[in-house]
Amino acid sequence: MKKFLIFDIDHTISTFDHDSGMESLEKHMRARQDKFDAAMAKRICALMDRSYAAFHAKAKGLESPDREKIEALINDAAQEVEGLDNFSDIRWSRELWIYLAGGGSISPATAVEAAGHFWQGLHEAAGLYDDARKFFGWLNAWPDGYNYRKTPEERWKTIFVTSSDARLTASHDNLRLFYTPQHSALMKLSRVQRILPISTFTPTRTIENLKRFVYVGDPVSKPHPEFWQRVISSIGYNPNEDLAIMTGDSPRSDLSGLDKFGIVPILIDRNGDFTPPEVPHAKYMISSLEALKNIMKIEYLNRKEKVERR
Repeated sequence: MKKFLIFDIDHTISTFDHDSGMESLEKHMRARQDKFDAAMAKRICALMDRSYAAFHAKAKGLESPDREKIEALINDAAQEVEGLDNFSDIRWSRELWIYLAGGGSISPATAVEAAGHFWQGLHEAAGLYDDARKFFGWLNAWPDGYNYRKTPEERWKTIFVTSSDARLTASHDNLRLFYTPQHSALMKLSRVQRILPISTFTPTRTIENLKRFVYVGDPVSKPHPEFWQRVISSIGYNPNEDLAIMTGDSPRSDLSGLDKFGIVPILIDRNGDFTPPEVPHAKYMISSLEALKNIMKIEYLNRKEKVERR
Protein backbone atom coordinates (compact mmCIF):
# COMPACT_ATOMS: atom_id res chain seq x y z
CA MET A 1 0.00 0.00 0.00
CA LYS A 2 1.38 3.39 -1.00
CA LYS A 3 0.69 6.23 1.43
CA PHE A 4 0.46 9.92 0.48
CA LEU A 5 0.23 13.07 2.58
CA ILE A 6 -1.13 15.89 0.40
CA PHE A 7 -1.00 19.50 1.58
CA ASP A 8 -2.28 22.81 0.37
CA ILE A 9 0.47 25.45 0.77
CA ASP A 10 -0.84 28.98 1.47
CA HIS A 11 -2.59 29.28 4.87
CA THR A 12 -2.08 25.53 5.45
CA ILE A 13 1.65 24.92 5.91
CA SER A 14 2.89 28.41 5.07
CA THR A 15 1.84 31.87 6.18
CA PHE A 16 0.38 34.21 3.58
CA ASP A 17 0.82 37.79 4.73
CA HIS A 18 -1.28 39.97 2.42
CA ASP A 19 -0.37 43.06 4.45
CA SER A 20 3.35 42.56 3.82
CA GLY A 21 2.66 42.34 0.11
CA MET A 22 0.68 45.56 0.31
CA GLU A 23 3.45 47.36 2.18
CA SER A 24 5.88 46.44 -0.58
CA LEU A 25 3.44 47.57 -3.26
CA GLU A 26 2.78 50.89 -1.51
CA LYS A 27 6.50 51.54 -1.21
CA HIS A 28 6.88 50.93 -4.95
CA MET A 29 4.00 53.27 -5.79
CA ARG A 30 5.43 56.06 -3.60
CA ALA A 31 8.75 55.70 -5.39
CA ARG A 32 7.07 55.85 -8.80
CA GLN A 33 4.84 58.88 -8.42
CA ASP A 34 5.35 59.52 -12.12
CA LYS A 35 3.07 56.54 -12.70
CA PHE A 36 1.05 56.33 -9.46
CA ASP A 37 -0.28 59.57 -8.00
CA ALA A 38 -1.68 59.59 -4.48
CA ALA A 39 -5.32 59.19 -5.55
CA MET A 40 -4.55 56.24 -7.82
CA ALA A 41 -2.41 54.55 -5.18
CA LYS A 42 -5.24 54.88 -2.67
CA ARG A 43 -7.71 53.43 -5.19
CA ILE A 44 -5.41 50.49 -5.94
CA CYS A 45 -4.86 49.69 -2.27
CA ALA A 46 -8.60 49.82 -1.56
CA LEU A 47 -9.45 47.42 -4.39
CA MET A 48 -6.60 45.07 -3.50
CA ASP A 49 -7.71 44.84 0.14
CA ARG A 50 -11.40 44.46 -0.69
CA SER A 51 -10.76 41.84 -3.37
CA TYR A 52 -8.50 39.77 -1.16
CA ALA A 53 -10.97 39.84 1.73
CA ALA A 54 -13.89 38.92 -0.53
CA PHE A 55 -12.26 36.08 -2.44
CA HIS A 56 -10.50 34.66 0.62
CA ALA A 57 -13.85 34.59 2.43
CA LYS A 58 -15.42 32.81 -0.54
CA ALA A 59 -12.68 30.18 -0.60
CA LYS A 60 -13.32 29.47 3.08
CA GLY A 61 -17.08 29.33 2.58
CA LEU A 62 -17.67 32.55 4.55
CA GLU A 63 -19.85 35.51 3.68
CA SER A 64 -18.55 38.74 2.17
CA PRO A 65 -21.02 41.61 1.70
CA ASP A 66 -19.55 43.06 -1.51
CA ARG A 67 -18.11 39.86 -3.05
CA GLU A 68 -20.59 39.75 -5.94
CA LYS A 69 -19.88 43.36 -6.90
CA ILE A 70 -16.12 42.85 -6.84
CA GLU A 71 -16.39 39.54 -8.68
CA ALA A 72 -18.39 41.26 -11.42
CA LEU A 73 -15.74 43.99 -11.76
CA ILE A 74 -12.93 41.42 -11.99
CA ASN A 75 -14.83 39.24 -14.46
CA ASP A 76 -15.58 42.22 -16.70
CA ALA A 77 -11.94 43.29 -16.67
CA ALA A 78 -10.86 39.71 -17.39
CA GLN A 79 -12.59 39.88 -20.76
CA GLU A 80 -9.69 42.07 -21.90
CA VAL A 81 -7.01 39.55 -20.90
CA GLU A 82 -5.58 37.41 -23.69
CA GLY A 83 -5.14 33.66 -23.37
CA LEU A 84 -7.65 32.93 -20.61
CA ASP A 85 -10.09 30.49 -22.22
CA ASN A 86 -11.83 28.92 -19.20
CA PHE A 87 -9.24 29.80 -16.56
CA SER A 88 -11.45 30.74 -13.60
CA ASP A 89 -8.69 31.58 -11.09
CA ILE A 90 -8.09 34.87 -12.92
CA ARG A 91 -10.06 36.41 -10.06
CA TRP A 92 -6.88 36.09 -7.93
CA SER A 93 -4.66 38.03 -10.35
CA ARG A 94 -2.95 40.95 -8.62
CA GLU A 95 -1.81 42.23 -12.02
CA LEU A 96 -5.45 42.45 -13.07
CA TRP A 97 -6.56 44.05 -9.79
CA ILE A 98 -3.92 46.79 -10.13
CA TYR A 99 -4.67 47.37 -13.79
CA LEU A 100 -8.41 47.57 -13.09
CA ALA A 101 -7.96 49.98 -10.17
CA GLY A 102 -5.69 52.12 -12.35
CA GLY A 103 -8.75 52.98 -14.43
CA GLY A 104 -6.90 52.98 -17.73
CA SER A 105 -4.19 55.35 -16.49
CA ILE A 106 -1.44 52.73 -16.28
CA SER A 107 -0.14 50.30 -18.87
CA PRO A 108 -0.26 46.50 -18.56
CA ALA A 109 3.52 46.46 -18.11
CA THR A 110 3.26 48.96 -15.25
CA ALA A 111 0.61 46.80 -13.56
CA VAL A 112 2.79 43.69 -13.96
CA GLU A 113 5.79 45.48 -12.46
CA ALA A 114 3.75 46.74 -9.50
CA ALA A 115 2.27 43.29 -8.86
CA GLY A 116 5.79 41.89 -8.85
CA HIS A 117 6.58 44.14 -5.88
CA PHE A 118 3.47 42.89 -4.07
CA TRP A 119 4.53 39.27 -4.53
CA GLN A 120 8.11 40.02 -3.54
CA GLY A 121 6.99 41.56 -0.25
CA LEU A 122 4.71 38.64 0.47
CA HIS A 123 7.43 36.16 -0.46
CA GLU A 124 9.96 37.75 1.91
CA ALA A 125 7.48 37.59 4.81
CA ALA A 126 6.32 34.00 4.22
CA GLY A 127 7.43 31.10 6.37
CA LEU A 128 6.24 27.79 7.75
CA TYR A 129 3.79 27.73 10.62
CA ASP A 130 5.44 26.47 13.80
CA ASP A 131 3.30 23.33 13.88
CA ALA A 132 4.16 22.63 10.24
CA ARG A 133 7.88 22.95 10.92
CA LYS A 134 7.58 20.54 13.85
CA PHE A 135 5.42 18.08 11.91
CA PHE A 136 7.74 17.84 8.91
CA GLY A 137 10.69 17.56 11.26
CA TRP A 138 8.98 14.64 12.96
CA LEU A 139 8.20 13.06 9.60
CA ASN A 140 11.48 13.47 7.73
CA ALA A 141 14.20 14.76 10.06
CA TRP A 142 17.55 13.02 9.94
CA PRO A 143 18.40 10.62 11.53
CA ASP A 144 15.34 9.80 13.63
CA GLY A 145 12.35 11.07 11.66
CA TYR A 146 9.32 8.82 11.40
CA ASN A 147 9.94 8.01 7.73
CA TYR A 148 13.50 6.88 8.43
CA ARG A 149 12.15 3.91 10.31
CA LYS A 150 10.42 2.79 7.13
CA THR A 151 11.59 1.19 3.94
CA PRO A 152 11.15 3.34 0.79
CA GLU A 153 7.98 1.39 0.00
CA GLU A 154 6.55 2.00 3.49
CA ARG A 155 7.26 5.72 3.76
CA TRP A 156 4.60 8.40 3.60
CA LYS A 157 5.23 10.43 0.43
CA THR A 158 4.60 14.17 0.69
CA ILE A 159 2.78 15.99 -2.13
CA PHE A 160 1.87 19.69 -2.30
CA VAL A 161 -1.06 21.12 -4.26
CA THR A 162 -1.66 24.83 -4.66
CA SER A 163 -3.95 27.16 -6.54
CA SER A 164 -2.60 29.41 -9.24
CA ASP A 165 -1.48 32.95 -8.39
CA ALA A 166 -2.89 33.89 -11.81
CA ARG A 167 0.31 35.68 -12.78
CA LEU A 168 0.00 37.74 -15.96
CA THR A 169 2.44 39.38 -18.33
CA ALA A 170 1.99 42.28 -20.74
CA SER A 171 1.38 41.59 -24.41
CA HIS A 172 4.17 42.52 -26.84
CA ASP A 173 2.44 45.77 -27.78
CA ASN A 174 1.83 46.57 -24.08
CA LEU A 175 -1.86 47.09 -24.75
CA ARG A 176 -3.26 44.05 -22.97
CA LEU A 177 -2.51 41.66 -20.16
CA PHE A 178 -1.64 38.12 -21.17
CA TYR A 179 -2.00 34.74 -19.44
CA THR A 180 0.01 31.60 -20.15
CA PRO A 181 -0.19 28.55 -17.85
CA GLN A 182 3.56 27.95 -18.12
CA HIS A 183 4.55 31.43 -16.94
CA SER A 184 1.95 31.54 -14.17
CA ALA A 185 2.91 28.10 -12.84
CA LEU A 186 6.61 28.96 -12.95
CA MET A 187 6.00 32.13 -10.92
CA LYS A 188 4.10 30.14 -8.28
CA LEU A 189 6.82 27.49 -8.07
CA SER A 190 9.42 30.23 -7.71
CA ARG A 191 7.40 31.82 -4.90
CA VAL A 192 7.08 28.64 -2.83
CA GLN A 193 10.53 27.25 -3.66
CA ARG A 194 12.21 28.69 -0.56
CA ILE A 195 9.56 27.87 2.02
CA LEU A 196 8.59 24.28 1.20
CA PRO A 197 9.65 21.71 3.81
CA ILE A 198 11.65 19.63 1.33
CA SER A 199 12.36 16.12 2.55
CA THR A 200 15.93 14.90 2.78
CA PHE A 201 14.74 12.10 0.51
CA THR A 202 14.50 14.79 -2.18
CA PRO A 203 18.04 15.75 -3.21
CA THR A 204 17.59 19.23 -4.69
CA ARG A 205 15.27 22.22 -4.51
CA THR A 206 15.39 23.12 -8.21
CA ILE A 207 12.23 24.14 -10.07
CA GLU A 208 12.39 20.99 -12.19
CA ASN A 209 12.58 18.85 -9.09
CA LEU A 210 9.68 20.69 -7.46
CA LYS A 211 7.47 19.72 -10.40
CA ARG A 212 7.72 16.11 -9.20
CA PHE A 213 5.75 16.79 -6.03
CA VAL A 214 4.23 20.29 -6.29
CA TYR A 215 1.12 20.65 -8.46
CA VAL A 216 -0.02 24.15 -9.40
CA GLY A 217 -3.54 24.99 -10.61
CA ASP A 218 -2.55 26.29 -14.04
CA PRO A 219 -4.66 26.16 -16.13
CA VAL A 220 -7.17 24.00 -14.19
CA SER A 221 -7.15 24.31 -10.42
CA LYS A 222 -8.55 22.51 -7.41
CA PRO A 223 -11.27 21.58 -6.64
CA HIS A 224 -11.94 20.77 -10.31
CA PRO A 225 -11.90 16.98 -10.89
CA GLU A 226 -9.51 17.45 -13.82
CA PHE A 227 -6.91 18.91 -11.46
CA TRP A 228 -7.18 16.01 -9.04
CA GLN A 229 -7.13 13.48 -11.85
CA ARG A 230 -3.84 14.99 -13.03
CA VAL A 231 -2.37 14.72 -9.54
CA ILE A 232 -3.39 11.14 -8.79
CA SER A 233 -2.36 9.94 -12.24
CA SER A 234 1.04 11.57 -11.84
CA ILE A 235 1.78 10.16 -8.39
CA GLY A 236 0.38 6.72 -9.22
CA TYR A 237 -2.32 6.71 -6.58
CA ASN A 238 -4.81 3.81 -6.68
CA PRO A 239 -7.82 4.61 -4.47
CA ASN A 240 -8.68 0.92 -4.13
CA GLU A 241 -5.28 -0.08 -2.77
CA ASP A 242 -3.50 3.05 -1.52
CA LEU A 243 -4.11 5.76 1.07
CA ALA A 244 -4.05 9.52 0.49
CA ILE A 245 -4.79 12.21 3.08
CA MET A 246 -5.35 15.82 2.00
CA THR A 247 -5.00 18.74 4.45
CA GLY A 248 -6.15 22.23 3.54
CA ASP A 249 -7.58 25.40 5.09
CA SER A 250 -10.57 25.81 2.75
CA PRO A 251 -13.51 23.39 2.71
CA ARG A 252 -14.57 24.69 -0.68
CA SER A 253 -11.37 24.93 -2.69
CA ASP A 254 -9.23 22.32 -0.94
CA LEU A 255 -11.57 19.52 0.14
CA SER A 256 -14.71 19.43 -2.00
CA GLY A 257 -14.96 16.46 -4.34
CA LEU A 258 -12.17 14.43 -2.75
CA ASP A 259 -14.59 11.62 -1.90
CA LYS A 260 -14.77 10.80 -5.61
CA PHE A 261 -11.08 9.91 -5.53
CA GLY A 262 -11.01 8.15 -2.17
CA ILE A 263 -8.87 10.87 -0.60
CA VAL A 264 -9.34 11.57 3.12
CA PRO A 265 -10.17 15.31 3.57
CA ILE A 266 -8.85 17.19 6.61
CA LEU A 267 -9.59 20.83 7.39
CA ILE A 268 -6.98 22.74 9.38
CA ASP A 269 -8.54 25.63 11.27
CA ARG A 270 -5.92 27.38 13.39
CA ASN A 271 -8.04 30.49 13.99
CA GLY A 272 -11.35 28.90 14.94
CA ASP A 273 -13.23 30.11 11.85
CA PHE A 274 -15.40 26.99 11.64
CA THR A 275 -17.78 25.33 14.07
CA PRO A 276 -17.82 21.53 14.05
CA PRO A 277 -19.56 19.34 13.11
CA GLU A 278 -21.09 21.59 10.44
CA VAL A 279 -17.99 21.72 8.24
CA PRO A 280 -18.65 20.67 4.64
CA HIS A 281 -16.40 18.19 2.85
CA ALA A 282 -14.13 17.51 5.87
CA LYS A 283 -13.84 14.13 7.58
CA TYR A 284 -11.62 15.62 10.29
CA MET A 285 -11.06 19.16 11.55
CA ILE A 286 -7.80 19.96 13.34
CA SER A 287 -6.24 23.07 14.83
CA SER A 288 -2.63 21.88 14.48
CA LEU A 289 -0.74 19.51 12.21
CA GLU A 290 0.28 17.66 15.35
CA ALA A 291 -3.13 15.96 15.17
CA LEU A 292 -2.21 14.46 11.81
CA LYS A 293 0.00 11.88 13.49
CA ASN A 294 -2.93 10.09 15.09
CA ILE A 295 -5.11 10.43 11.98
CA MET A 296 -2.38 8.82 9.87
CA LYS A 297 -2.44 5.78 12.15
CA ILE A 298 -6.24 5.54 12.18
CA GLU A 299 -6.63 5.88 8.44
CA TYR A 300 -3.81 3.47 7.70
CA LEU A 301 -5.41 0.76 9.84
CA ASN A 302 -8.84 1.43 8.30
CA ARG A 303 -7.51 1.26 4.75
CA LYS A 304 -5.42 -1.82 5.49
CA GLU A 305 -8.47 -3.61 6.86
CA LYS A 306 -10.56 -2.73 3.79
CA VAL A 307 -7.84 -3.89 1.40
CA GLU A 308 -7.43 -7.19 3.26
CA ARG A 309 -11.17 -7.86 3.09
CA ARG A 310 -11.15 -7.79 -0.70
